[in-house]
Amino acid sequence: MSATIDPPGFDRLMQVRRFSALVSGWKVTPVWHPDGDRVAYLDPATGGLVLADARTGTRAPLVDVDAARKAVQDALGADLGLAFPPAVFRFSDAGSTIAFELDGRIIRLGVADPAAPSVEVLPTAATLAIARRKPQVTVKALIEGHPDLYEVPSPDGRWALSQTGLDDHDLWLRATVDDRRHRLTDDGTKDVHWSAVGAVWSTDALRLCALRVDDRGRATIPVVHWLAPVEQVSTFPYTKSGGRPPRLDLFVIDPLSHDRVHVDTGTRRGDWIVPLRFVSGGAEIVYVTVSRNAQDVLLRAADTTTGISRTIIHEHQDTFVVNIPPALWAAQLSTFVGEDEVIWLTERSGHQHLHRYGLDGSDRGALTAGDWVVQRVAGIDQTPGARRAWIVAQTDADRPYDKHVALVDLDRPTPADVGDLDVLTTEPGVHAPAVAPSGRFAIDTHSSVSRPPSVDVLRPGSVAQVRPSSDVLSLAKADTTRLHELGWTPPTEFTALADDRETELWGVLYHPPGFDEARRYPLIEFIYGGPQGTLHPQDFLQSRAEVANELAQLGFVTMVVDGRGTPERSKAFIDHVHGRFGQTQIPEHAGVVRQLLDRHAWLDPERVGITGRSWGGYMTLRAMVTAPDVYKVGAMMYGVGDLWDHNNAAIEPYMGLPKDNPAGYNAADSLAIIDRLDGPLLIGHGTSDLNATFSATMKIVDALARANKMYELVVLPEGGHTTDGIHGDYWYRRLAEFFVRHLRPDDTPIIAG
Repeated sequence: MSATIDPPGFDRLMQVRRFSALVSGWKVTPVWHPDGDRVAYLDPATGGLVLADARTGTRAPLVDVDAARKAVQDALGADLGLAFPPAVFRFSDAGSTIAFELDGRIIRLGVADPAAPSVEVLPTAATLAIARRKPQVTVKALIEGHPDLYEVPSPDGRWALSQTGLDDHDLWLRATVDDRRHRLTDDGTKDVHWSAVGAVWSTDALRLCALRVDDRGRATIPVVHWLAPVEQVSTFPYTKSGGRPPRLDLFVIDPLSHDRVHVDTGTRRGDWIVPLRFVSGGAEIVYVTVSRNAQDVLLRAADTTTGISRTIIHEHQDTFVVNIPPALWAAQLSTFVGEDEVIWLTERSGHQHLHRYGLDGSDRGALTAGDWVVQRVAGIDQTPGARRAWIVAQTDADRPYDKHVALVDLDRPTPADVGDLDVLTTEPGVHAPAVAPSGRFAIDTHSSVSRPPSVDVLRPGSVAQVRPSSDVLSLAKADTTRLHELGWTPPTEFTALADDRETELWGVLYHPPGFDEARRYPLIEFIYGGPQGTLHPQDFLQSRAEVANELAQLGFVTMVVDGRGTPERSKAFIDHVHGRFGQTQIPEHAGVVRQLLDRHAWLDPERVGITGRSWGGYMTLRAMVTAPDVYKVGAMMYGVGDLWDHNNAAIEPYMGLPKDNPAGYNAADSLAIIDRLDGPLLIGHGTSDLNATFSATMKIVDALARANKMYELVVLPEGGHTTDGIHGDYWYRRLAEFFVRHLRPDDTPIIAG
């Protein structure tokens, strides 16, 4: 085969790689009417602007699009083409007008009479004034896959807070009235710098809360920009397992006087601090602290004039409190209700549930209970005398990963179990609600691995809660014509038993095009295995499992399964890996593979591969050196070979510090046993990865060389912790060719795209 010829079926793989583009007509961007109960949106199927009334369950045109297009064209003197109607707009004038941006101009479209819309093009000065209020990018991402940093606007729109660049370590304010910038702090240095990330404003914009980061003594890692005319090196602070972390300090700052108050958080170097909101008219700032080992999470409130803090909630676990890096989840633990109450997510009962507290620290009791999991609070209905919380919960004991929308009474005297909930959804899969500002209704976007997305309005108390029903107010349904034309088939869900022979594990199998049970197929597992998230898809877009979906197009059966140690199940299920990460996952996953091989004669036990990214990369190498009797071929992307060479926040909560658990870290080291490798291994890594650093791959290939083991290496210059762009496409090409070469005989049937 020529080095430039793709393997058979690769064109089909690349089509399926753009999977979301093959599913159209369902995405809805809701714009709630000022009355809080009606919602407008651009209908993805018809291209019309629609106003749906959740109270009556009816839909009607918001405006005659043809008439509006002509009116706007006449006002601008230009052909609008495909730029109209807009998907993003806002209501004004009590809902009689919508405003949107078009070709750099702000348009106000009167919709009081849908058949005869009026048009106002705001003057240039007014347009510029509105544009100045938009948050601007202040620091462009240097690394592929990393986000740009945006300003943090004040609630009144007068100010925008920012950190302005890598060479300026202070906070700045931009006055939106004239774009003039003012230095807010003046003592930032390279080692002790201010951060606008996560900063919060008081509602009156007279106070803001931000972090100062002390990186003194912290290690740095180099990122070489190989593609520059002359190579350049950037350095970034980075804490690996057991290393010296940053110290965070929280400050309340007056944007007018620039006076600041240091908050006494009680934290130590390595602990996390996440400011949440000002309460009591700005008299207190509420924030979360997370200990370095994630065993202690505190919700605290500090006096904004003295900095003295008090504890509202202290959450403790002997293992870890929650299972995602603190900066990502801490704000999701709490939902504020009114001015004096907070709903708190806790796993104290053995399952994640909701508990109520007063902001004065009073314990107001559990809100939910039972052997099921609450994912999050989606919104609050604060109707006096009928207060309810909209929640997303896994309420179906027979399908533990399905996520349903339910309402729970906020004033009930006893905790609500499943039978006490008003569960509004019944279809299997994932339901993602967007709650109306009034709290009385919600827009439900839902699908399953085999059911295409739909968008409906949930109307509690109507027949819509008994679903499916012809009375459901439907906003959009997906068009899967292009998928059907491609001949794509959805995956099949399966269950298997964990190593304890009792716990049920859930996963999916993808079948290749033209699947024939009379033949034997190679099996490839797509693995993650880390404690930060599940991998098996739960929605129609095959979220998180796209690699398995794509590789199946090449003539493989592919599988994804979530073993113990991953979230969304009981606390005991999640805690299974505590202190022994890397020791439990592969034996359990290999056990699932053996069960599938015994169950399906069309799977070939001599042709089993494995691939994964990030923690899945670590698990791929781990599988190849600890279970070579099962996994014959492996391909890993931006993984690590041991637990020392990784970001401390990604592993310390689950393993402790190396000095406290040396046996656990040693047992999880795949480099020390890499001489056991007995099959083909493909390694890919981006040189600018600031999550799993490029050094991890260098240590892996060094260990392979010392053990005299063959491997293949794909280096992606400037690549981050992603597989995007041209280099990402190249990785997929190499991944496909690698597995075809090693796992698929010439007679395996392929249906080319």
